[in-house]
Amino acid sequence: VVGGGPAGIAAALSSGAAGARTILVDEQAEPGGSLLGDPDVRIDGEAAWTWLARALTELAERDNVTVLSRTTAIGYYHQNMVALAQRMTDHIAAPPEGLPRERLWHVRARTVILAQGTIERPLVFPSNDRPGVMLAGAAKAYLNRYGTLVGVRPVVVTNHNSAWYAAFDLAGAGATVGAIVEEREEVGRALMERAQSLGIHVLTGHTVVQAKGRCRVSAAIVRSVRGSARMTLDCDALLMSGGWTPSVHLFSHSRGTLNWSERVQAFLPDKTIERCLTVGGSNGTTSRAEAMREGSEAGATAASAAGFTATPRMFALEAPEGDEMASARPALLPAPKASKAFVDFQNDVTTRDI
Repeated sequence: VVGGGPAGIAAALSSGAAGARTILVDEQAEPGGSLLGDPDVRIDGEAAWTWLARALTELAERDNVTVLSRTTAIGYYHQNMVALAQRMTDHIAAPPEGLPRERLWHVRARTVILAQGTIERPLVFPSNDRPGVMLAGAAKAYLNRYGTLVGVRPVVVTNHNSAWYAAFDLAGAGATVGAIVEEREEVGRALMERAQSLGIHVLTGHTVVQAKGRCRVSAAIVRSVRGSARMTLDCDALLMSGGWTPSVHLFSHSRGTLNWSERVQAFLPDKTIERCLTVGGSNGTTSRAEAMREGSEAGATAASAAGFTATPRMFALEAPEGDEMASARPALLPAPKASKAFVDFQNDVTTRDI
């Protein structure tokens, strides 16, 4: 099982309980995925972090289950062979003598379950590389996982539901959210009422056209998507989200084909030549409850294929209303002649380049 988020853990719980030899792989220091940054979720009547600790303990206590954190699935080859790179000692100040820095695993699996989740999309606008401009999901993780407030006067700009919850969490932690700038003309009533109760100003039908500031972002210039009138919003952090892109890298590496989905505005796994099951966000599933159901059923299916009698585990999940990674409308792009607007931050690709 590649991916230790809700879907991947559900898959490992089902296959492990059936007795199948199971490996759960996650590249982070601790499994949990999106649950680590969202304590408001409840699973089986428990807070997400309490349920997560119990689930990981159950997996650790099973002799037939191996949980590998700090481990990246780096390749998916023919006949269901997956290569794993495990980081062994970089995080240890005084590593035990004889331990390698990394370990390479070659795993030949009867069934591979891909539960790699999604990647949050940035928005593209001039000067979107200023310090203090960051993904809304990152700001939420900084707050809920590490107790760090990324700004005391943030502005959130999005075309998608999930960024609203980042604004709500920051406001609850004491930040004064300057505004939620929403590209869509209409959003759910529950979101609007929650923002109003927290005193957050909402600008629907607007988007950001530039970030201001030199050493750190100091303001966001926004305008209506239907007009040219502009306004300046002072801020010390500009949090953006353009929706979520399913992680299909390993599926493609195994020569699986992709198909465009209008529903989620992204490419999704289509045909595979390997014995492979894709679940959760990487399969275009938009809610955690559905992702966990898919993962659990995939785990049971994989165990059955290995000759075990398996029954999917059922999970009761409660989340804030509308907290789903639903599809987002395509973000507006600035004209190429504008000042640098980065599309790919790592490789310095701007709108001029494309």
